[in-house]
Amino acid sequence: ASDVIREYEEHLTRKSAPRVRPDELAVHHDVAAPRPGRIRAVRLEPSRGEHPFLRRGETLRIGVDWEADSPDLEFHLGIGVNRSDEVEVMSFATHLSGVPPFSGSTRYHAELEIPDLPLTKGEFVLYAFLLDRVGLHVFDRHVIRPAFSIQGGRYQLALLETAHRWIVK
Repeated sequence: ASDVIREYEEHLTRKSAPRVRPDELAVHHDVAAPRPGRIRAVRLEPSRGEHPFLRRGETLRIGVDWEADSPDLEFHLGIGVNRSDEVEVMSFATHLSGVPPFSGSTRYHAELEIPDLPLTKGEFVLYAFLLDRVGLHVFDRHVIRPAFSIQGGRYQLALLETAHRWIVK
């Protein structure tokens, strides 16, 4: 029964997702202004093909490679995870997490690790942003649509399953 429910939820998610052309399914740039830094690759781990199915509670790792015109430039990274209908679900940024700006090289790699992924179901879009030294200006942006889906175990009404406890008196 749970397999039937999961398959029906996945069908409803696909049905309600915005229609995209096949050339939009891959990673792509969409910042047209001059870019002193460029994202070269965005990868999901665990890697399970082009559109992986993950489970709640797994560790998700997102790797980003980028290059800069000069080693003197300073950068930050931002990552956004949206539901397929573009509702923003989670966002992360190095400057908001206390990571110093990246500088001193022309090639960089960083990873965001999300342990115990709290998502319970759905299809998700991933955004990677290459930001200026204070995190305000977007130098480059990659979008992976769709990036991954969450396979549910038991049926959940909500998008997230948050650690909690009941106190009964």
